[in-house]
Amino acid sequence: MFKNEVFCRLVLMSAVLGTFAAAPASAGVDRNVNIRVSPLSIMSGNLGSDVDFAVSRKFTVGPTVSTLSASLLAVELKGYNIGARGNLYLTGDAMSDGWILGPSIGYSSMRVSLGTEEGTTGKLSLGSLIGYQWIWGTGFNVNAGLGANWLSGDQKVATNQGTDLSIPFYSGIVPSAELTVGYAF
Repeated sequence: MFKNEVFCRLVLMSAVLGTFAAAPASAGVDRNVNIRVSPLSIMSGNLGSDVDFAVSRKFTVGPTVSTLSASLLAVELKGYNIGARGNLYLTGDAMSDGWILGPSIGYSSMRVSLGTEEGTTGKLSLGSLIGYQWIWGTGFNVNAGLGANWLSGDQKVATNQGTDLSIPFYSGIVPSAELTVGYAF
């Protein structure tokens, strides 16, 4: 039995991805749904997932879900984001190789704690990214992109003890990045 969870997750993910990538390509397959996950989030014990539904030849839309659980020094952060994202295929058709523009909207909730102090905040997020999608004949795909998000409100969270805690980079315009693997069918 492996004691290092990250190592176990990497081995399992490599085996699954190797199976999809090695399968023979089939030409002319129409795909209407793509399910993507973020391997970096999964390896850190979090979740980052999107589902795309083709609504036209050049556009997909679907829900997004992600979680966050982290500690920085003595500050604990736990939260989630739910929302929707569209993908406009700038080159190629939906669910094929090509450049994409991905606008998104979401709601983010974060609980921050420091010792006995604890507070919760919720924020609206608006964002967009530009990226590239590689898709193989089997349906296996990889998306990579860079962008920015705007988060409403300020960085301060009122606590149960009447003080304010600050969450750096949880307000205003913040950079974003995407690296996902998925399967389209």
